[in-house]
Amino acid sequence: MKTLILTALLGFGFLMANPILVESVYPMIGVNPEHNFQSEVAAAVNNLAWDFPVTISPWSGPITAHLSGDTVVDLVIFADSSFLYCLRSNGQIYWQEDLSAPVVSFPALKDTAGQVIVSTRDSLISFNLNGSRQWAVGINGGLHPTIWHNTVYVADESGYLSAYDLTNGHLKWQQGPLGGGLENTTATIDSLSGNVYIGTLGNQLQYYDWKVYSFDSLGNQRWVKDYLAFEPGGVQMVMPLISLDKVVHHNFEQFGWTCGVYAVDSSGVIWRYGPPGFQTYYSSIAFDRARNRLYLGTSEGLLVLDTLGNRVNKILTGSVTYSSPLIDSLGNVIIGTDDGKFYIFNPNGQTVFSYTTSDGPLGSPAIGMNGDVYIAGWTKLFCFTAVPAIAEKNKKIVPTVSFRDTRIYNMLGQQVGSSQLRRGIYFVKTGAKTRKVVMVK
Repeated sequence: MKTLILTALLGFGFLMANPILVESVYPMIGVNPEHNFQSEVAAAVNNLAWDFPVTISPWSGPITAHLSGDTVVDLVIFADSSFLYCLRSNGQIYWQEDLSAPVVSFPALKDTAGQVIVSTRDSLISFNLNGSRQWAVGINGGLHPTIWHNTVYVADESGYLSAYDLTNGHLKWQQGPLGGGLENTTATIDSLSGNVYIGTLGNQLQYYDWKVYSFDSLGNQRWVKDYLAFEPGGVQMVMPLISLDKVVHHNFEQFGWTCGVYAVDSSGVIWRYGPPGFQTYYSSIAFDRARNRLYLGTSEGLLVLDTLGNRVNKILTGSVTYSSPLIDSLGNVIIGTDDGKFYIFNPNGQTVFSYTTSDGPLGSPAIGMNGDVYIAGWTKLFCFTAVPAIAEKNKKIVPTVSFRDTRIYNMLGQQVGSSQLRRGIYFVKTGAKTRKVVMVK
């Protein structure tokens, strides 16, 4: 018989075979700066729980969702070169879909409907959390999609920004081609007004053309700011900043041009941060509204600014090229480095947790409702959790759970027999007591 290692006595309700409601977890999309930049839960991390062998583009990464019943069941969703995966929180595949085209963008998640949107080189595709395809539309080189209310916004390599109806995929409006092209950027929405912001990087026809555009929710252009006049370098990851009609972004190092972080409104640049030698790349800016702090990965580590552009801290972790900071409900900052190190820092910049994966560069993290943190390296997706690691020596010990008068349920609340057990997390109920256990082979 396989061995069950008891890991915790839990007092929360037990997941039974009730109808399952679909809900979302915080949809932080790494390089796609959604309007919500703070997780509703805190990272509960003290160990690496598992890793899943997969190659995820550093321009992509995981998002999390959950099936909600009496107990939360976390899911983690990500794409490799052409497959979309959905894993349970124990690392087992829930479903996978062949997209038949390269994926280099983050998926997006509709928070209340449980709808997953992914863009490929030729399509924008909608799935539900059971893996069923709902609709697809043709696009040319789709970048990171953004969802706001019942609309999904996506930029493409032809320089167009398009808004589609989330329900059926019908085109609502389209703007473009925008001067400069839309590489390495994405639409972001001011959640209070619905105004849309996007920055341009450059293309073969208008390479020296960097602008920030603002549109209203109906697609009407509100204003545009030309950046060639004061500094080249491309516009990265535009995002709203506190008040209406104010945005912050950065440009990244290329061809030896200088880098900077900017706050902009309809009148122009409000402030700029960019000391000599400052270099940023593909990390996006995360905003902790509760503490008025901006976080950004740089060539030296994690940069912390206030909302006036003043440096608050600089945490020297080593280069952070692709990983975008994620902020949990306690203000802890979660990030990965190019050399494969995973960090959690408290708001004062002190290390809460660190782990060396030797699988860099690490991409952008995601957090589940149970506090697990997911982050992708070069060849694996890692899950960090508060569940104690299973030592090799424990795999041959005497079972600590008797199966007599005991009912065993998997993470979806389905009762299973002892012969069906595989490595993973289960709930064991004996009488009125429920215990969470980890299954090892």
